[in-house]
Amino acid sequence: MDEEFGGCIAQLDEETGEVYDRKSRHLVVSARFLVNFSVADRLAGTGEYESAATHVLSFLEKHQRDAERGDYHWLLGGPNPSTPDESATVTHSRFSRSRES
Repeated sequence: MDEEFGGCIAQLDEETGEVYDRKSRHLVVSARFLVNFSVADRLAGTGEYESAATHVLSFLEKHQRDAERGDYHWLLGGPNPSTPDESATVTHSRFSRSRES
């Protein structure tokens, strides 16, 4: 959890556990944190993980979601984790299926 910039820090050295990139936020990682904290909260049944899930959801809604276009920023970083990398945006597509009778 990153109380200063929001979201969660995920760029840790696998051997030392040291943070090597405090400011990058990846959409998939943020979504994984949200799911993991939400599932943990449901399994524990104590509400102890609810604030963590809410923290991540708030970050996703306020910073990773591009409300203007209805898309999500794949990567945030730069001076702070709220700065989108415009070359990395996920767009949604609508598909329609026709059924044959």
